[in-house]
Amino acid sequence: MSKERLTIDLDEFKPEPKKVDPQTKAAVEKVAENNGFKTRHAPEPAARTAPAVAKPAPATAPAETEGEGEPRRRGRKRTTNRNTPFAVKLRVETNNMIYDYADRLECSAIAEVIELALGALQKELDEGIDPRARAAAQVAAKR
Repeated sequence: MSKERLTIDLDEFKPEPKKVDPQTKAAVEKVAENNGFKTRHAPEPAARTAPAVAKPAPATAPAETEGEGEPRRRGRKRTTNRNTPFAVKLRVETNNMIYDYADRLECSAIAEVIELALGALQKELDEGIDPRARAAAQVAAKR
């Protein structure tokens, strides 16, 4: 077996760089800026003279809690010392109910709502109340 290596010269297959017309580029950038589009790349060094001013994001309408639409989510900002992930699949109604309770109780973390609910569940169990029977009775009373 020989130790010779085969070399391939692919220089003739290299694509040529695209040439951009500066007038066309400026026109496209102006139209994009007028329509609120943001560039996804860093501006060229000549364009960095003035700092960009960020516009506030438009306010969105609150999500419906009737079980329709997208599940609600909101960002949390402070650390909570909770470091164990817990991912579950919920019905949209249940998800929105958790977020509604978080808003009403002014909880800074959704996990706090779950912790409070677990405390209430433990209290029911300690009092000898069957939580499934209680929940079924609540559903029947609503109808």
